[in-house]
Amino acid sequence: MNDRNYRELQLSSTHLVLIFLSIIALGVIIFLLGISVGKKQAKVSKETLMPTEHITEQAGILLPQAEAQKKEEQKPPTEKPKPSKKPVETRTETPAVKTDKNNYYVQIGAYSKKDGAMRLAEQFKNRGYPTVIIDPLSTDRKAIFRVRIGGYKTREEAMNVKQELLKITGKKNTDYFIRYVK
Repeated sequence: MNDRNYRELQLSSTHLVLIFLSIIALGVIIFLLGISVGKKQAKVSKETLMPTEHITEQAGILLPQAEAQKKEEQKPPTEKPKPSKKPVETRTETPAVKTDKNNYYVQIGAYSKKDGAMRLAEQFKNRGYPTVIIDPLSTDRKAIFRVRIGGYKTREEAMNVKQELLKITGKKNTDYFIRYVK
């Protein structure tokens, strides 16, 4: 064998330690970037989870709060608007604790087209359930319109509604699921 075709890489223990430390530093940087991106995505997800009125109004679906708000807007201007008595919202880390906000929803469908979501929401609205259509999230690879029933103050309330829906529709337990919205 010719000596010119064969080359050997020799590293001292100092070189190996430096390579090892640089790999660890690179891993830590990537990990920290992942955490910051995750926090931003959670914030975006939280902001877009609230029901959008333009979709729900087109379907004729209004939440109880939206119905009350619409009635207030239709009042003659001579009446003084009543001040809303909203209690101060307190959040705890345990989602099972009751809060003043209705955070639990039963997701009953997800559609790639708005029309399908509106039809399903209308069916359950006619049965007396408060329905919400969620616009596609910015994190979705493909646009998905989510149809949910709720909100309920406790997970138990949402679970009872889910069981009721399963009996009515004859679907499997995995067809509907409960979502907690912060």
